[in-house]
Amino acid sequence: MKRFSLWFTFLFVVISIFSACSTNTRLELVSAEADIENDKNETGSTILQEGENAGKEVVPTSLYYTFVIKNVGNKKVGDVSKGAGLTVRIEPAEKLVTASHEVMGFNIFEPADYDGTGLGFGYSYTATIEEKETGEFTIHYDLGVEEKTEEVLSVPSVDKIEHLKENALEATLIVSLGKEEITRFDLSKKN
Repeated sequence: MKRFSLWFTFLFVVISIFSACSTNTRLELVSAEADIENDKNETGSTILQEGENAGKEVVPTSLYYTFVIKNVGNKKVGDVSKGAGLTVRIEPAEKLVTASHEVMGFNIFEPADYDGTGLGFGYSYTATIEEKETGEFTIHYDLGVEEKTEEVLSVPSVDKIEHLKENALEATLIVSLGKEEITRFDLSKKN
């Protein structure tokens, strides 16, 4: 009887360990791309309010990130009904922050730094990813518009934009579930 009790306890512990390990959230970064976009369907537009161009619609040129993340675990990740959807954000490395300052004069990855520029940023997320499925996440940071206006910064030169794009993946992608960070991906390793 004592032997049976020991085997039962051992088996219970092993099953508990395997079941705990098998339900961990496991995500894999499938792809990470950074491009320059000037497409109203991707980044939106702004209607100018002042001056001779008042009422004119302008489309910003943006640094546009696309990430594909796969759920390699065995359960769905994210539950919007419980306020626990997936989100991502970019934490730029110093090299990318420096490139941003050189090109834009401010850190485009810091929302407060956009104040007074007439520019902004946007994103779209896949709030949940089923097991063995992928989700797409996009983030864009406006760089300027082609039109000359006092309301919105003008787009930097092609050379400057290219410099920013060359450094765009010098960053870490942080994935959160609700308010809890669940994983990080070093984007510089995807270059």
